[in-house]
Amino acid sequence: QSWQDRIDGEVEAASRLPVPLLVKWQIDIQHRVVDDWWKMADFLVMKYNDQRINHPNVGAATGYPQWYADMVGFSHDVHPLWVQPASQPVVEVKDYQPPLYPLPKVWDYASATWSFEPASTILSSSSSSSNTSPEGASILMLQSLLTLVALGAGVVLGRSYEQRRQGGGDTYLRLSASA
Repeated sequence: QSWQDRIDGEVEAASRLPVPLLVKWQIDIQHRVVDDWWKMADFLVMKYNDQRINHPNVGAATGYPQWYADMVGFSHDVHPLWVQPASQPVVEVKDYQPPLYPLPKVWDYASATWSFEPASTILSSSSSSSNTSPEGASILMLQSLLTLVALGAGVVLGRSYEQRRQGGGDTYLRLSASA
């Protein structure tokens, strides 16, 4: 019997109770529900303990459904098996319904949309057009300029460091005077 049915059976009699007894009835129902939930928690721990199903039979393996294991080529071979999408299932799947409409297969993160074409095809078709945006060209020019400035600064700093280091003489101390 479900909790809703139990409460529905008791609520008519409880509605005629004085307020202190009604409060006691409500608290009693809350305690009974909590106790029932703890019994269910204990049952679930017992049933699925040690990664096995222990109810109604003790120690039954969970495993994959046979149709799924057949479809992905499951076997006792330890070598990896790479699964590829198929247009139709390779084994008989109960209640399989073929798709009525094709679904897009490629997600484009830049535009946050699904597409039927791979991104490389979309990019190559857009880059082959002669209409390049002026914003894209100016960003590319700015990146190139900053890269050249950073490279020049690195060369200048490196040369000045080398000149200071050579001017200071040998930085290693000799171990003996005879060497």
